[in-house]
Amino acid sequence: MTEEWKYYNQKSGWILKTLKKKRNLFFFIPVEGSFKITFIFGDRAVAAIEGSDLPEEIIDRLRNAKKYAEGRGIQLQVTSVADVENVKKLVEQKLQS
Repeated sequence: MTEEWKYYNQKSGWILKTLKKKRNLFFFIPVEGSFKITFIFGDRAVAAIEGSDLPEEIIDRLRNAKKYAEGRGIQLQVTSVADVENVKKLVEQKLQS
């Protein structure tokens, strides 16, 4: 995996783009006291996530996200250990798809 810090603009600030080879895995956004993480999932990954043990709220948010050419996007605010566990599961799905 490779990581690349990018400054997009004053509103977005610094974002850590994480890639495996040339493929985007996720975008990590530090905020005070926590962080946000953004994923883009293709159809196969969305189907796998729908059948996973992730919280229904995450599955619904992904299922209802607008579909773009690159896939469906979801951003999570990570503030707890439970949130980190969900992020680990999403990274695993991303790596498998």
